[in-house]
Amino acid sequence: MNNFQKEFVLKTLFDNAAQKLMDFDTSSSSSSDFSFVEQDNCKKRKICLRVKNYVENIVREYTEVEFKADFRMSRSTAYKIINMFEETSVIPQHTTGREKITAEKAFLLSVWYLSNQESFRQVSSRFDVTYSSAHRCLIRTVNFLLSIKSDVIRWPSLEEMETISANFEKIGGIKKVIGCIDGTHIEINKPRLNQDSYINRKGYHSLLMQGVVNNKKKFIDVFCGEPGSMHDARLLRKSGIYRTILNNANVMKNYIILGDSAYPNLDWLVTPFKDNGKLSVRQKEFNKKISATRVIVENSFGLLKCRFRRLKKWKTSM
Repeated sequence: MNNFQKEFVLKTLFDNAAQKLMDFDTSSSSSSDFSFVEQDNCKKRKICLRVKNYVENIVREYTEVEFKADFRMSRSTAYKIINMFEETSVIPQHTTGREKITAEKAFLLSVWYLSNQESFRQVSSRFDVTYSSAHRCLIRTVNFLLSIKSDVIRWPSLEEMETISANFEKIGGIKKVIGCIDGTHIEINKPRLNQDSYINRKGYHSLLMQGVVNNKKKFIDVFCGEPGSMHDARLLRKSGIYRTILNNANVMKNYIILGDSAYPNLDWLVTPFKDNGKLSVRQKEFNKKISATRVIVENSFGLLKCRFRRLKKWKTSM
């Protein structure tokens, strides 16, 4: 093939290609425009608009009232925990790669998530982190809090028992009371396994939480994680406090805990008389005293769920 023939072939190929492009532009202009719009939209989606320096520029300027309203605790309490958090090995200590998320941001992000019903998408936008980073911050913070739970949720000493008992007696007139026990349901997504076991008497899936509180509405014992269909009496028998007292009755020091009629009546756990229509005046009066005293544990659960609203409905969403 000589040079003239080569040029003719190349020119023919070029003309055919050019004609096809022109035909495509004229006949498929709408679909072509759509594809370019699609590409532009895809590019725009990759750009995540987030709040920049929310902790550094906004949270640090909060008043005490604003801080407590958003993070459900005082600033001094929050930063005391943050300082403890920072000293642990939970927060990565790397010096290379991307800038690490500080203990301050990780803790405030987690408290914000627990205090609201926002999704990880909204939380990550507020704190300028990715979804996965927000999730890791939450897991690290929860693991840290679990590691120090025994320092906060603890059984009272003998001296503390005397003080608690005296204050409970002022409320309902019942002596030797150091705590009130009750259970509450935390709504969850439908689990993959054993779904029926998690359906409670109200018809939704839940986990059970059992708590014992003192006169100041402070939890002195917590047990949780059992399926929502479990009865309160069985939940008690599975709890650590029950096994501890069963093995060592001296733990109670001759003091008692008040419970409702769902619990068994034990040496250390006092419940109301069951109303069969034949209760005496004294028995009815005693039931009123228990009810007036026990309301403190119901109030404690209410305050806990209002402060950390994720406990009202623990449902995860992106």
